[in-house]
Amino acid sequence: MQVQSTELSRFLRDANAFVASSQEAIERSAPHIYISALPLAAKSSLVYRDFAPLCRGLIEVQVFGINRHAGQLVMSLTGHEAGVNCVAYSPDGQLIGSGSADGTVRIWDIRTGEEAMSPLRSGDGSVLCVMFAPIVAKVASGTENGVVCIWQLLGVQAVPQRLIGHSGSVSCVAFSPDGSRLASSAGDCTLRIWNLETDQAPVVLSGHAKHVSTVAFSPNGVTLMSISDDRTIRFWDGVTGKRISDSPVEYGDATGSVCISPDGKMIAVARKDSIVLSKTKTGKMVSTLQCRIDTAQSVAFSPDSRSLALGHKQSVRIVQLPRFGGKATLAALNGHTSKVNSVTYSPDGLYIASASDDFTLRIWNAEGGKSTVEQMTGHNDWVRSVVISPDGERIFSGSDDYSIGVWDFRTGEPKLHALTGHTRPVCGVAITQNGLLIASASQDGTLRMWDVRTGKSVGNYMRFKQDITHSNTISFSPDSSWLAAASEYNTVCVWDVATQLPLITKPLKCEASPYAVVFSQDGRLLAAGCKYGYIHLWRAATGEPARDPLRANDKSVRSIGFSPDGTHIVSGGGDHSVRIWDIDTGEQVLVLKGHTREVLSVAYSPDGRLIGSGSADNSIRLWNAATGTMIATLEGHMRSVPSVAFTPDGQYIMSGSWDGTIRVWDMGTAVTLGDEALASTWGSATLNDGWLTVKSGELLAWVPAKYREHVIKPPCRLIIRRSPAVYISVGNGGWYHGEDWTSCWSKDLSPPVPRST
Repeated sequence: MQVQSTELSRFLRDANAFVASSQEAIERSAPHIYISALPLAAKSSLVYRDFAPLCRGLIEVQVFGINRHAGQLVMSLTGHEAGVNCVAYSPDGQLIGSGSADGTVRIWDIRTGEEAMSPLRSGDGSVLCVMFAPIVAKVASGTENGVVCIWQLLGVQAVPQRLIGHSGSVSCVAFSPDGSRLASSAGDCTLRIWNLETDQAPVVLSGHAKHVSTVAFSPNGVTLMSISDDRTIRFWDGVTGKRISDSPVEYGDATGSVCISPDGKMIAVARKDSIVLSKTKTGKMVSTLQCRIDTAQSVAFSPDSRSLALGHKQSVRIVQLPRFGGKATLAALNGHTSKVNSVTYSPDGLYIASASDDFTLRIWNAEGGKSTVEQMTGHNDWVRSVVISPDGERIFSGSDDYSIGVWDFRTGEPKLHALTGHTRPVCGVAITQNGLLIASASQDGTLRMWDVRTGKSVGNYMRFKQDITHSNTISFSPDSSWLAAASEYNTVCVWDVATQLPLITKPLKCEASPYAVVFSQDGRLLAAGCKYGYIHLWRAATGEPARDPLRANDKSVRSIGFSPDGTHIVSGGGDHSVRIWDIDTGEQVLVLKGHTREVLSVAYSPDGRLIGSGSADNSIRLWNAATGTMIATLEGHMRSVPSVAFTPDGQYIMSGSWDGTIRVWDMGTAVTLGDEALASTWGSATLNDGWLTVKSGELLAWVPAKYREHVIKPPCRLIIRRSPAVYISVGNGGWYHGEDWTSCWSKDLSPPVPRST
């Protein structure tokens, strides 16, 4: 506070937040100041700006759907041995007082996060409320046994002044503005005013019919206000305790959380679906803020009365109050692991303190009020099919939410609004090799084509009869002239793309219902896999059989794919295996076993060296196409994987899943998963108590609490879904860790220049 330079003041504040928010990592392993804390710091902070350029070989972090700057955890205070019930700031904001079920009041120095003195213990049970005196250095607390304690903070005081009189637990205490009086409210339905300058008996205030939860003096100390579970507010003379009005003000239904604004003019009532603001004197509603909060354990006004903090289950919510009613905006501050019992703003309004049953207090940056979790885009239902544009820039997906999604391959952001028109789930999606048209097949019995550039429907839809439930049922010819689709009566139909009319008058016959259809890359052949386990091959130009059907298994062929050179075909089916066939001889070349459930999707890499397969066992497997050796298993999807596709450059493989997500996997990382390489270390890492670790026990990286449930590890590079994602990976410059961690500091770069005061 003595620093005159604004820039230096900002740096010190950011440095304090950096160290405090990374306390878990630093206490466990100091090198993780560099290895974890720095790359995970807010990119806008001066600490990151000044020191990140001086380091190399650190992990790379990309965050989607989580605001890295709003609601940042500044400090976590630990020491209580049971749940923390209450928290309060001192008038100058330098100290925090907390009361706990462990029976102690603890005083914390906000600058260091350490306890400023030994715990204060009266022996009167759980501490339910605390309050600092406005002038003299003392603090009051209320206990479950009905005793009010006053502690002197200067010098050493082992025994508090004990104020006895309540017959129920004391839920709230409040000092008068001059500090001469203390008001307390309790479960015995009464309030008491204690004169701290004399030994006279307290004034007992009766009238409420239920537990009195809140008590507060008006700013001038003349009036005392009380709020009760009987849903009324009463006003009393702040000195004599006489009722100012015999008729209480009714404030209506609440979830048990009510607070009075700092100027005493307004109350906020937290309901399940809204926050009601009313005038204190009359109870007249000022505005209703639509804001679903379910249950709020605690609610507090900011000093300027422009926002509210709420203790909501295991999080803290910041509610920005709009000027003229309407819908309030929410920020979710996550990090507590148990119920939040109490919240309060610092006197300057820059911080929020929260007390929780997880035995901790946490200090949050209250500035900004932006939501820490943003609304993400993604499908609302199963993803059945994914393809990528020939230029590798866009992903197209078909979903059970009746839409076709168009996504940026690099960021996962929508490139166009969802393409809508189908009235049932979209099971198949295909794209022309010139990248101008996409086609979609739906359970509504229609095929539709769309302009890739505009997203508009092209021509009329093509109707065919089949209750499609499979994902690989349509395919464009390489010259973009024909569109083939599985149809009813064990047939495959082919349409002219230009006229949208059937190209071959006689449909192509299969042994049973076709599940998968695909053209060879040279356009000469058309293949289909059917329900009875056969692979059928026709000459695309004439529709004549190219050879006798290949018998893959006695269950089903769910997916097929041609090798880039057109000499082999791969199939996946109900027998849990992937099979490779020589097209000319009809001989089965290899059987690839490893999946534990049916194989729903297969694809060759562009160079023909790899095969990718997706299965109902929720995994993707990569195989050496020449030897049949399994190279890697990619796990992360929560449900079946009915569609896989390689990017044109072969560097990535995409997968669509019934879990509603699309994933993009880095092949360079994936193919090393079985080795001792660096990438395999990350690929096999597990998250334990906030740390990414491997079997050897090495701590790879520490992850902040708000990111942990959203971490996406290599080899997954991108996930498109409706929930946030945090990608932690090794950059192109490698990664310094273990005994070599000090190499991350670039000796050839100059350290930061100290700022002047």
